[in-house]
Amino acid sequence: MAVDSIGTCQVVGCEMTSCLDPLKPVTTRHFLRVCRNTLQVSVDTVLSCNGTAQLTNRSSLQGDNTSLALPLTQWQFFNDADINATPFAILTGNPVNVDLAGHSAVGVLMTTLHIIGSDTCHNDTIFIIHPHQQPTLTIAGQTNIPRDSLTNLTASSTTPGTTFQWSTSSDSVTGGIPTGPQLHVVPYADIATYYVRAISPSGCSTWDSVRLFRYNPRSSEIAAEIFNQVRIDSIACLGNAVHVAIGSDTNNEVVIANRSVTLSHPDTTFLPDGVPCGTQGCSYRSNVTFNQFADGATVQTVNDIKYVRLNMEHSYIGDIYINITCPNGQRASLMNYGGTGTSECTSSILSSDRGWRSGANASTSTFLGNARDGENASSICDGNATGNEPGSGWNYCWSNNTDMGYRYAPGDGIIYRQANVVTLPNGSSVIDSSNVAAHSNFYHPEQSFSSLVGCPLNGDWYIEVQDGWSMDNGYIFDWELSLKASTVDSINIVRTDIMGNQVVRTSDTSYVLSAPPTATGDTTVEYIVLLFDEEGLAADSSVWIHFVAPTYDSEALTACEGTTLWAAGHPYRESAHFIDTTLTSLGCLHITDWDIRINPVYKLYDTAFFCYGKPLTYDDSTYSVPGTYRLDSTTVAGCDSTKFVTLQVQDRILRAAFELSDDGERWSRDTMLAGCRPYQVLLHNISTLATNVEWQTGDGGTPEGDSIVYTYENTGVYQITLVATSPHQCRDTAVAKMAVWVFDQAKATFSWNPATPVLSHPTAELIVDEPVEGQQYMWVIQSSSGSGFDTLYGQQPSYTWANDNTPVEGTFDIVLSTLLLHFGPYGDTLVCNDTSQNSITIVSDWLQFPNVVTPNGDGINDHWEVVNLLECGLYSMNELWIYDRWGHEVYHAKNIDKKEDFWYPDDDNCPDGTYYFRFSAKSLWGLIKRNGVIEVVR
Repeated sequence: MAVDSIGTCQVVGCEMTSCLDPLKPVTTRHFLRVCRNTLQVSVDTVLSCNGTAQLTNRSSLQGDNTSLALPLTQWQFFNDADINATPFAILTGNPVNVDLAGHSAVGVLMTTLHIIGSDTCHNDTIFIIHPHQQPTLTIAGQTNIPRDSLTNLTASSTTPGTTFQWSTSSDSVTGGIPTGPQLHVVPYADIATYYVRAISPSGCSTWDSVRLFRYNPRSSEIAAEIFNQVRIDSIACLGNAVHVAIGSDTNNEVVIANRSVTLSHPDTTFLPDGVPCGTQGCSYRSNVTFNQFADGATVQTVNDIKYVRLNMEHSYIGDIYINITCPNGQRASLMNYGGTGTSECTSSILSSDRGWRSGANASTSTFLGNARDGENASSICDGNATGNEPGSGWNYCWSNNTDMGYRYAPGDGIIYRQANVVTLPNGSSVIDSSNVAAHSNFYHPEQSFSSLVGCPLNGDWYIEVQDGWSMDNGYIFDWELSLKASTVDSINIVRTDIMGNQVVRTSDTSYVLSAPPTATGDTTVEYIVLLFDEEGLAADSSVWIHFVAPTYDSEALTACEGTTLWAAGHPYRESAHFIDTTLTSLGCLHITDWDIRINPVYKLYDTAFFCYGKPLTYDDSTYSVPGTYRLDSTTVAGCDSTKFVTLQVQDRILRAAFELSDDGERWSRDTMLAGCRPYQVLLHNISTLATNVEWQTGDGGTPEGDSIVYTYENTGVYQITLVATSPHQCRDTAVAKMAVWVFDQAKATFSWNPATPVLSHPTAELIVDEPVEGQQYMWVIQSSSGSGFDTLYGQQPSYTWANDNTPVEGTFDIVLSTLLLHFGPYGDTLVCNDTSQNSITIVSDWLQFPNVVTPNGDGINDHWEVVNLLECGLYSMNELWIYDRWGHEVYHAKNIDKKEDFWYPDDDNCPDGTYYFRFSAKSLWGLIKRNGVIEVVR
């Protein structure tokens, strides 16, 4: 957007709003002035909705010399459009990008464009930028649509005032112009993608899309079990492609499995206890109804009945009889009655369904599930009665199926065999349950399901449980029947597709899948396999491929000369570095960085020196006799080596010595030096055979050098130590235990009170700033005559300047001399002294009040002022009033401390004539008041 600082308004030297469209997010205020060369200011402003603005200055010179270079462009950015605030960013250049993140909440952002030039107008153009955020966007609606059916897609946003625009990849859009939050769609293609753009009131926008599938409702009902699995390698190597063929029953192919139909009946019911209870008497009977099969479809083989499952518990397995009955009345016994007694219900169990097979059978008192043994004899038909509470139900599955991979229980798969009995922690014997998910520990029915061949698939299938003996009970919690779909309506797959990242179709049923090209590490990618029949989408399934990145490791091998190292199947007798690549068990790349180090074996020679009179420690051994020694088993880089060392005695003796002086003339080795602090001492090294010396001054100092000047700042007695080192690192030490004695220094700095004595009171109290105990004081003071001197003693004397009792005025010198006496180390007297000099000024405190003022502008007597008021500085608390001849106040000032505070008649438009003043002031010596007359004459 181009912004013209003059625009069409052509206003110079004014402030105005922008000539732009007021709906745009930029407003300008302009400050222009006429000059020799002016700037035609033009700025491109591009505001992206993620919080970043780009500003481009396209200004040009207008005037006498337009060949001048465009001046420097400087941008300043402020929060809250407050130009008086501190800018949060200052940028120079053209164009510039400014990050507005974190500033959107303030409403507006003030941006100042400052153009600086030598022969042009300095021009500041202010832009108010309204930062905006992208609107939120959510799409809702059904994505699987029956053919020729209408569906609605709805877009929504939490950003107020957002509008929406729709577009599509292929299908028609109904309902007029595709705007507004809702889109009405009739999908005519198998797959179509619909896009929606959310646009905020500021013009910021967000895109999103949704994919619709047209599907065949009848096929989709079947699709839930048609898609048994998609056989695609779940792990592949990064960089390798996975080839997929969708067909039938080969490696890496989609397998269309036989469909099964399963119905269950959740029916927690108390099993009656061997006597007629309720309408069903001794039986529990429940049904499921199938209608999914083709008309006239029947059970063709025992494999068409996948399994019958009961979740139940019952105490005493021998008391109950279980069968299943198909819609035409054909029946198969799941478990025969095993009891030997009779009861009211025994007669209703067919004689052919009584008694167990011979063999290693369990006891008839074995439980099914975690049952509660014992019942309420007085309420045998009431499952809610105390004593009849349910236990925990276990799953038991019966089947003769041979093609589902079921694993049947021990003991020929018969449920009541002893091999199927487990013992609970409470000691109960229980028939082991079936694992439905794992298809294990299934049981064969007592009567083969071949007796159900010819049964209609559609209709009511009944399960019946009958208790033939009293004194025990149980519960049925739920049951289900699963039938194969070998006779269910089939669908014809006419097209396939795979959706996902990096999918390449090589034929109608073949694809190549790859990891994203940006992947550098292990990456898992989702792919969706789609099957279509004549009516649309029939089935879809998600598969994931884990692309394994190359793996890396490093190997380091070390050996000594004469050794052979084997690495990556090759021998090495010298050091080497190489990269070896192998394949993992998955066939993926594994990279090994090999570092082979063959270290040499050395013979080493060394020389060491004895310090005179001291044994030598070398390689953790101590030697006292010179000579050549062989040291074995010294390892270098892990390899055994031999070292030969020659031990020698230094041929000269190292001796540490030094001398001291405080004047550079008298040197001493054993005499204590004494002085006042700060005390300078000269240290001089006179050691023999020393190549390096280390000083220790006793006060923490460690100066370096053979001859040095060292200053002691604090009082005390100090020991000096010198450590001398020879070329072979032998060491010797010289010590002077009481070498330096430093005494306290006298101090002569002083001040006085008051700081400025005055004529009316020319007296000053002299004050020592840093008094020292035992110090003597002598003051020499220039007298009032200016030529003579007076002498005073003491720490804080007072002195008055006078000449024949006449006050004096001027500047006078004062000298303070101090003296400290100390007893030296040898009984002598040590004098420490100090002197300081300063000057004191006595000023006049006599105030004078002129009676004439001439405010004619010549700079002389233009102000009426109180003479000496400012010079002496004694009357800081003061007040002045000026009145005309009629008593009207024309001027008033308080606490005057500069010349401009006095009365200037021209400031108050006062004509010539007579005026009156009133003045009061307070000082250390009391309150003064003055009244008088002032004549104003021009």
